[in-house]
Amino acid sequence: MVDFHTHILPGIDDGSQNTDISIKMLALAAKQGITTLLATPHFNIERISIEDFLNRRQQALNLLNTAVLKENISSPKIILGAEVFLTHGLSANPDLKKLCIDGTNAILLELPTREWSEWIYHEIYRICTFDIIPVIAHTERYFGVKANRKNVLRLLDMDICVQINSGNIGRFGYIKAVNILFNSHKPIVLGSDTHNITSRKSEFDKGIRKIEKYYGKEVIYEILNSSNELLNKNLVFEKRCASFVKKKGLKITLLVILIIAIISIVVGKFAVDYIFNKVYLKVTENRIEEEINLENTKTDKKNTIVAEDGIEYTISDENSLSDNTIEIKGKDGKKYLVIETSGKTPESEEGSKSDKAIKQLKDLTAKELQEIQAMITVTDKLGALNIVRAALTVEEKREIKKMVADGKINYSRVQAILSARLSGAQKAKLYAYYDKYINLYFNGE
Repeated sequence: MVDFHTHILPGIDDGSQNTDISIKMLALAAKQGITTLLATPHFNIERISIEDFLNRRQQALNLLNTAVLKENISSPKIILGAEVFLTHGLSANPDLKKLCIDGTNAILLELPTREWSEWIYHEIYRICTFDIIPVIAHTERYFGVKANRKNVLRLLDMDICVQINSGNIGRFGYIKAVNILFNSHKPIVLGSDTHNITSRKSEFDKGIRKIEKYYGKEVIYEILNSSNELLNKNLVFEKRCASFVKKKGLKITLLVILIIAIISIVVGKFAVDYIFNKVYLKVTENRIEEEINLENTKTDKKNTIVAEDGIEYTISDENSLSDNTIEIKGKDGKKYLVIETSGKTPESEEGSKSDKAIKQLKDLTAKELQEIQAMITVTDKLGALNIVRAALTVEEKREIKKMVADGKINYSRVQAILSARLSGAQKAKLYAYYDKYINLYFNGE
């Protein structure tokens, strides 16, 4: 296989910075089955003359060849070339052919990533008239500029060769562009565009496997054939690659990926909500069921209380364990609340719902007042919880969930979250409840 685009020469551009890195890049290329690679360092005529560039390129190659002999490694064949940035007037330079890939009439061109102007096509057309074949470096990238998508299609009507980066085959964001290029009937060559062995290492072998998976072995043969024809100056422009694209298989793969992504998002959302509810209120469903049962209970005034939120609670005398202990149960027999009392009417907190309710029911006994106060306290807990749950964002819920899981509740952080999230009306309503019950829920009890 031929790697048509590399930055393997040491110390000449933003590619390999020394011979040690270049040696490792060569070893990786050989391991991936590359037999020939093109050394194509960046060239911009507005920054360096052609003569100076060619001298620097040869010096870098000499250094690399010396290192290869010293290390005695098996290296792919290296052919000199350049990644030439297209500028105004480039086609008029009399030495342009010196930038062609050695032994060929092909030149690797890098085009501007901004929106193209008309001069782009004029320059490429003039280059073609000098019997030079433009090979457009990483053509799939130019589809990334929205304004250039139609411009790329116009470019494909010219006598050019397409070079695709192997790492972008099957990669999200490039799938449609690569598919268009394989349907363009243009000769296609593959390049790794490798710069180092870390952040931009060669993925040539992965690209070959993805081409076989998505487009079939025939396309690999076409790429190999185009590469050899370019290097041997035998390339003839004609329709190719058109019948090999497995569109159906590719579309099915994309559909499966999309379905998996949607399922993951939905499941993730419900999982977060479920965990949050379990942490903050382990028995919410049971309590709601008991509240409904209590609403439907018909008793006389002394055994019934309606809280400010409209929920009716019923307390049966037979549920009392002793004079100082009250056990409240729902209709299903499940334990609802056990409270220890001193036998005296407890002091109600100023401004609380229980305080208001007690004032409205002065004719009840001290024990009944205790029972009523216990029930309204439960209502206060649920009301405070609902306000808190409605105010928090998903991220804040996760943060508090982690606090609970770790057993380290940062009440200052919780207070800061509530202060930032609650409206004035919500704060006023929340502060009317008992702060200790808010802490109780944050502890997951």
